[in-house]
Amino acid sequence: MVGNQQKKGLGRGLSALFGDDEPIGTDLSLSASRKFKTVPVSKLKPCPFQPRRNFDSKSIDDLATSMNTHGVLQPLLVRSTDIEGEYEIVAGERRWRAAQKAKIHELPVVIRDLTTENVLQIGLVENLQREDLTPLEEAETYKRLIEEFGYTQDGLATVIGKSRPHIANMMRLLSLPKDVQTLVNNNSLSAGHARTLIGNDRAYELAQRAIKEKLSVRELERLTQIKQVQSKSSSAKSNKSSKGPNIKDLEQKVSRHLGSNFTVNPNKKGGGKIVIDYTDMAQFDMIFEKLIK
Repeated sequence: MVGNQQKKGLGRGLSALFGDDEPIGTDLSLSASRKFKTVPVSKLKPCPFQPRRNFDSKSIDDLATSMNTHGVLQPLLVRSTDIEGEYEIVAGERRWRAAQKAKIHELPVVIRDLTTENVLQIGLVENLQREDLTPLEEAETYKRLIEEFGYTQDGLATVIGKSRPHIANMMRLLSLPKDVQTLVNNNSLSAGHARTLIGNDRAYELAQRAIKEKLSVRELERLTQIKQVQSKSSSAKSNKSSKGPNIKDLEQKVSRHLGSNFTVNPNKKGGGKIVIDYTDMAQFDMIFEKLIK
């Protein structure tokens, strides 16, 4: 886990890691105090821990045109690799890609000794500040920091300046079917629409309908609720005889405790499903807190 000073630095932005507090976009010619060196583009390589996987080609083309006109106004943040003279890009991969298109052979860099944990954090903060990550790229990075480096959602929220419910809601997107995740990653479906479909057996079908009919999130929520009611009605008819008085009593007690409808749907094999209803994210957070306690 990083120290308090590093956590504060991440909260202030990447300027702290460049050795001063100048705005990151300041022209290098006006920042003589910056300590950077020039490195051949061929000696730089993408970082495997970079949260961002999708790079817009038009955006890179526009940046390449700007570089040809104005030069490179911002150094890349890098760390050394095991190969002498080679560096791994921590922040600035888009600039590196644009430089190759612009036929620029050398780039200014700031070299820092950073751990993998630092790299993940910095990449996440930089891209969040610039709104460059897809919702699923953001969620994957949260998951990795929690699973590999022992963060809690509360601790991670403190480091990156986001709320715990935001982190929890983004990570829930990872439970969506892969075909729905693909729709989110290519911007066909918004994160708000996708959250409405979490846990739905017909998520992809409903997602396709939302895209085709240009449904709002609210309209998709209503459609999802209608489908759930229809599904529950059908399920209730088939399972009605298999529910004993003990299960019904349990449903009532848990429903009162959670403040929401709690349903047990047993099947003929001895298993089944437990369903908890919620009407909005505020109620979801309330139910979640009660469950983890």
